[in-house]
Amino acid sequence: MQKVPANRAIFWLGSAFRMVRRDPYAFLGMGLIYALIGLIPLLGPLTVVLLGPALLGGMIYAGQFADNSKQTRSRPQLGAMFRAFQGDRRLGSLLALSLPAIGVIGVGLVILGFVVVQAKANGSLPNDMTAVQPTALLKALMPGLLRWIPLLLVLSLLAYAMTFFGIARAMLEDCNAWTAMGSSVWAAWKNLGAFLLTLLLILAMSMLAMIPLMMVLMPMHGLWIASLLYNTALYALLGPTLYFAWKDVFGPDPANQDGTGEDSKSGQQETVIQV
Repeated sequence: MQKVPANRAIFWLGSAFRMVRRDPYAFLGMGLIYALIGLIPLLGPLTVVLLGPALLGGMIYAGQFADNSKQTRSRPQLGAMFRAFQGDRRLGSLLALSLPAIGVIGVGLVILGFVVVQAKANGSLPNDMTAVQPTALLKALMPGLLRWIPLLLVLSLLAYAMTFFGIARAMLEDCNAWTAMGSSVWAAWKNLGAFLLTLLLILAMSMLAMIPLMMVLMPMHGLWIASLLYNTALYALLGPTLYFAWKDVFGPDPANQDGTGEDSKSGQQETVIQV
C-alpha cells in the first residue's frame, strides 16, 4: 500500500477522462447500461444498490484492460461490465461490498421513522398523513432531519471509504470482501487528502453538469433525460477513476513509474487481460 499526495486525485480523474475519450463506445456504453438500470421503477434503485459493486467491478476490469492494452491497441468490450457474473468466485465478495450502502440506507430509514414519530407526538404532523402535501411534510420533518445529517455524512464517508479501493481489490486481486473493505478504509485514511479531493471533484463536476442539464430539459419535462445523461457520464468515469486510484495505491511501486503515472520501459510489464 502506497501513500500518495492529495493532488493525485486530479491525475486519477484526468486519466479517467482520457481513457473514456480513447474508448468512448465501451465506457459510455457501460455507463448508459448502469444509468438505465437505475431508472427502472422500484427495482432499479434496489438493483443498483445490490449489484452496483459487481457492475462497477466489471467497469474497473475494463479500465485495467484498456490501460494494459494501449500498446496493442486492443479495445475493452461492453461485456466486460458483466465479468464478475461469469462464474467467478469474486461475485460473492463484490455482492458483499453492497453491505455498506445497505447499512447507510437502513440507518437513514430508521432515522426517518424516528423523526416522523417524533413529529406526530409534538403535533407537527397529523396521524393521518395521506392528506399532507409534500411541501408541508418536508417543512415539518426538516428540523428533525437536520440534527441527524452529521451522523449520516460520517456513515456515508465510511461506506465510500470501504468501497473506494475495496471494489477494485475484490475484482482485480481476488480479495475477500472483508479484507477488501478493511484495507480500503485504511488506504482511504492513509490517503485522506486524495480520497476526499476525489469525492469533492466528482461532486463539483456533477453539480456543474447537472444544473445546465436541468435548466435546459426541465421546461420540456425531460428530467429523466437529464438524469440519464448525467448518470451515463458519471458512471463511465467512475470505473476508470477507481482503477487508477487502486493502481496508484495498491499497484506497482511508484518508483517504477514515470511522472505521468505510466509504467516506464524499465519497469515490470503488466499482463494484458483478455475480455
